[in-house]
Amino acid sequence: MDWRTRWIRNKRWLQIILITAVFTVSVRLLITFELNDSALLYLAIPYLIALLLAFFRRREATASLVKKYAGLCFDSLIVMLASSLVLFEGFLCVLMFMPIYFIAVLIAFLIESLTYRYSKRPGKNDLKAHLLPYLFLLLSVEGIVPTLSFSRENSVSVVKIINRTPVEIQNNLKQPIELDVNRHWFLSVFPMPYQVDAGSLKTGDIHRVDYRYKKWFFTNTHEGTLRLLIEDVSANRIKTRILEDTSYLSSYMNLKGTQILLTPLENGATEVNLSIYYDRRLDPAWYFHPLQKYGVSKMAELLIEELMNKG
Repeated sequence: MDWRTRWIRNKRWLQIILITAVFTVSVRLLITFELNDSALLYLAIPYLIALLLAFFRRREATASLVKKYAGLCFDSLIVMLASSLVLFEGFLCVLMFMPIYFIAVLIAFLIESLTYRYSKRPGKNDLKAHLLPYLFLLLSVEGIVPTLSFSRENSVSVVKIINRTPVEIQNNLKQPIELDVNRHWFLSVFPMPYQVDAGSLKTGDIHRVDYRYKKWFFTNTHEGTLRLLIEDVSANRIKTRILEDTSYLSSYMNLKGTQILLTPLENGATEVNLSIYYDRRLDPAWYFHPLQKYGVSKMAELLIEELMNKG
């Protein structure tokens, strides 16, 4: 390897280190100003970082677009993983962040490529190449202030018919909870609670759910508790309200409570309608709203099957 090749390689890694530092400091500033749940973090920062990386790769004139894009994705992944380690973020944050992060990387690559392409044409001033960055950054202001946010209130209702009477279902809800169960692939990445203090179903009772989230799989552990009040119990309705949530889930949503409606059918079965109420914390809504709604619906299905229909 000659000195020029070595210099180019070392220069690239120096650029990545500097951009990682910029990424880390930017996130810290957003946390300081309580903007780390806004689209600034999930759209603007990745876009600007990818734009910097794409600009540095612009000089690779001999490389194809595919090779340039693959290289940009690789460098962007290194920056994201390195920044997550410095910021002590866990694997869940990385997994949830990765799809939208690479959407921003793709858009940055397209915008930078278009801008560079038209800048090489004398007399050309393509309007699209100049408007795209501003349109994308406009999407990044979501969540900065309440007036720039979409509604955060959400609820998910899942209806299933199970071969149990309402009395049997309520008796099942009083039984010890089995934590080691098969889960949908989407839920399998989320840590289950390691302890549940329940076993009663009376109005005014408080259930406690303890979570342990090892952010780095084996270490960097976050301990948290969810306290749930049994607000109302009748023959065909059970309503709960969340009193406290310090679990890792509180970083993504504010759980508010649940409602279970039990409608007995003529054949001895019961129609179960489980509703879960929560507020979305993260922006942009177009990404996190469907993601959270899907996850909560799968959790509702799991609760019906494993807690109400067991035995």
